[in-house]
Amino acid sequence: MMMENDLDEDVLFVDHGGPRRNKKKKNVGTKWCHSFTKTICLSLAFLALGLCIAIPGPTLLDLMDRVKTDTTHMLLIFSARSVGYLFGSLVGGFLFDHFDKQLLLASTLFLASIATTIIPWSLTLTVLAVMFSLQGIAMGVLDTGLLNNKPGP
Repeated sequence: MMMENDLDEDVLFVDHGGPRRNKKKKNVGTKWCHSFTKTICLSLAFLALGLCIAIPGPTLLDLMDRVKTDTTHMLLIFSARSVGYLFGSLVGGFLFDHFDKQLLLASTLFLASIATTIIPWSLTLTVLAVMFSLQGIAMGVLDTGLLNNKPGP
């Protein structure tokens, strides 16, 4: 009879709370500032994505003169960017599942900026198509990442 009471007491006084951790709680101002900063950064990333999408339109004739080619061959840059965008979207889905989202967004924005900077200095159609393809890859990864990056704490 005594063993049953001891067993009941042991079960009664078991602590299921686990170890207590001394975490500092963020105050409301810090959470708001973090959320606001993240929102601004994501908005600027969308702005950069929109600018990358708009580049070939107004600059097509100037780029055509720069690489000394005709309109038929110049359409290769649109195909190159579309293939890069498709590849970037596929790879971006995998990358955002396995790596740090903020770091990937920063690196793809950097890749897009490098490709966008080199585009006006390209002297051959091949280099121009490769730069547009890199820009397309970065745009695909950015688009996938920006749509999956949920704001919050």
